Amino acid sequence: MSLTPLAGLIWSCLQAGVMSLLAGAFVCGLLSLALRRWPALAARRSVWVSGLAVVLAVLVLALLPQTARWSLLPPVSLELMDAAPAVSSVPANALAPVLPPLPAANSWHCLPYAFFLVYLAGLVVMAWRRQRAARLWRGLLLTARRLDDAELAAHPAFGPAQWRALRQQRLIVLETDVAISPLLFGLLKPRLLLPRHLRDFSPQQQQLVVEHELTHQRRRDPGLLALALWLQTVLWFNPALPWLSRRLAWAQELGCDRAVLAGRAPAQRLAYAAALVQQLKVQSMVLAPGLAFGATDASAVAARIALLRQPHAAMLSAGSKWGVGAALAGIVAASVVLQPVLGGALPQPSELAQVAPVRAGSASTVAVWRMPLARVRVSGFFGVVSKLLPNGRHGIDFAAGRGTPILSVAAGTVVTAGTDGRYGNYVVIAHALQRRSLYAHMEGMTVRAGDHVASGAVIGSVGATGFATGPHLHLEVFVGDRLVDPQLLLAGLDGKATRRALQLRRAQRERRAPV
Repeated sequence: MSLTPLAGLIWSCLQAGVMSLLAGAFVCGLLSLALRRWPALAARRSVWVSGLAVVLAVLVLALLPQTARWSLLPPVSLELMDAAPAVSSVPANALAPVLPPLPAANSWHCLPYAFFLVYLAGLVVMAWRRQRAARLWRGLLLTARRLDDAELAAHPAFGPAQWRALRQQRLIVLETDVAISPLLFGLLKPRLLLPRHLRDFSPQQQQLVVEHELTHQRRRDPGLLALALWLQTVLWFNPALPWLSRRLAWAQELGCDRAVLAGRAPAQRLAYAAALVQQLKVQSMVLAPGLAFGATDASAVAARIALLRQPHAAMLSAGSKWGVGAALAGIVAASVVLQPVLGGALPQPSELAQVAPVRAGSASTVAVWRMPLARVRVSGFFGVVSKLLPNGRHGIDFAAGRGTPILSVAAGTVVTAGTDGRYGNYVVIAHALQRRSLYAHMEGMTVRAGDHVASGAVIGSVGATGFATGPHLHLEVFVGDRLVDPQLLLAGLDGKATRRALQLRRAQRERRAPV
């Protein structure tokens, strides 16, 4: 992979990361407000799993090939222009007029690589932390021994119900002298780790504690916790994920409490609460990632006991469930329609450019070029000035989805088909009457230098290579040695332009109009 495609890929990942940050902020804000209105949400793991899923979905949607069908915003090009004016004289050779060098003072081209290095550094730190936790686990397992069938049959924690569940779930039971909380861990090889001090509890309490851990396994809580930890590692820069993961772990504990005590007598509920308090007193460490019966502090135990005393406090109405679900789905939908990388176009019927006169001073008197895309939507006009383009845009931007076929505007010969740090993958075609067309930010190219192409022939596909925030086609036109407005040779573009593109051009013309 050459440096330019790598930079384009990193740039796309940077955009996706920013979108996941925004999505995480909205998800945390929404669920925090919902918790104030419906405290019972804290005990619903589906709510927190959905929150994690929304952040992941927004990230994936930002990375997937995009279409211009749903977006409300046009793509933004970060073309780095030199100091030349929008229409200027240029050398006659093929490369000089279309590939001016990047200004040394401009640092935009370093941004993707700087982001990549920062992300890698954070990933290394997270990997080191996970490795340190794994060493701690391995050290703990060295202190534990596996209980055989005879020992399990004699253990007071395993009554007939627990024994059947143990067999069905194929759990390995270990016992350690370390004063930890009973916990369940492992995905491919699930293990239940019990502290030896659990034998000091009453048989009823021991069975309730084991039932709590078996319920975690039956509900597949270890898999959800592993997914949350994986997301935290990969998206280490997103503070929403640790918050959602902690909430998920809390909901898993409350959910198991509720499932274990469903339909049990008050005496059993009291024994369960007493086991929580007793476990907190004797435990010396709580390890993560693991699903443990105990808690990290007295306040957490107090909160769980309060819910045990009020079994109906965690009830949630159907309306509140649907309301929170709809709000989370709205965040995903908003990420789709508000991403500038998606382009901003409803499909337009394809049509050839009509013959039209060229403005005075150009190299020809008629325009017979066809459109470079089957469905055209202009997102940026030639010469329009912006903060990123202080000297004006050197061509016209067309919003389109990634992979959309790019068509030659006229018959001609391919002069160049290559890669550049600014334009990404690009193609230059020489036409009659000393005209040349340049197609930039392409995802792929189907032609090479020296090929003869017909008008409307496919020469590649739309992409986001080089410096572009999203997939679109950037078209430049040269007549002789001069860079000209492509609209001189393509008719009807105003009717195929976004409202914003028309407004920016109109505002610039008004500023330049004589008083």
